[in-house]
Amino acid sequence: MSLRYSVRRGNPGDEARVGDADADEGASSSGWKAEIESITNGTHPALVAELASHKATMQQQITQAEALKNAQTKNVLALFECDKKQVDDEYKAQLEFFQSRLIDSLEQKQRAMARQVGFKHGRRPADPAKGDAKGGEGDAKRAKNVDHYTVRSAAMASGDAHGGNEVWYDRSRLQLHCHGHSFERNGAVLVYQHGQRLEDEWTISAMNAVETTLRARGACEASDGAKLKVTLSQLRSGRYSLKPPMVPSGSLGLGSRGPALEKGGGRGASALA
Repeated sequence: MSLRYSVRRGNPGDEARVGDADADEGASSSGWKAEIESITNGTHPALVAELASHKATMQQQITQAEALKNAQTKNVLALFECDKKQVDDEYKAQLEFFQSRLIDSLEQKQRAMARQVGFKHGRRPADPAKGDAKGGEGDAKRAKNVDHYTVRSAAMASGDAHGGNEVWYDRSRLQLHCHGHSFERNGAVLVYQHGQRLEDEWTISAMNAVETTLRARGACEASDGAKLKVTLSQLRSGRYSLKPPMVPSGSLGLGSRGPALEKGGGRGASALA
């Protein structure tokens, strides 16, 4: 017989037990509703612990992604600056090259015009240094000073304007001046790239106002010698640098020409004296 049936039959003790059962059922229902409400509001202890762990993992992943993004951005910017500098150097080298070609063309035209003018005037006086009958400047004096009135002298700075740390090419003497040193064709040099010396010695095989061609010698001769082209812009920027070869002690401190003078004897010895 059920408890509620016995209550209906009039048992007083059963009524008390039914009340306790209803109270327990109500308390259980209210506790379950409170737990559901705490989960919905995000205040349940188990839910808070799980969310904290998930948030820590997500923050770690975000930090790693941010560091990777910064590193990649830095690399991209560095590559951009490198490419931009290379383009600028090539542009400057091409500009110097075309300027040199234009100057050569103008000088050739000037020389051709000077020859034509000389043919038109015909024979000059017996003493050209005294000038013509009108008292003009003599041919000898004009010939002597012709270098002072060329297009190149107007386009290029004088030798006094070149500082000790500049890189420039002397077209009149066919010399390359680099950081206080002067180099000639077929001369031996040491090549440095970003401050690090390249292996073996190198020989200047060609040079102009735009670039210098170098060939490795010594140990590299077995492989026909490595070839390297260095522009004047690269020398100015410090990407490459040239230095004379190191001279052993007791070579009179004459640089790379010391041994040649010692072997020459005679005239070389008198010049040293």
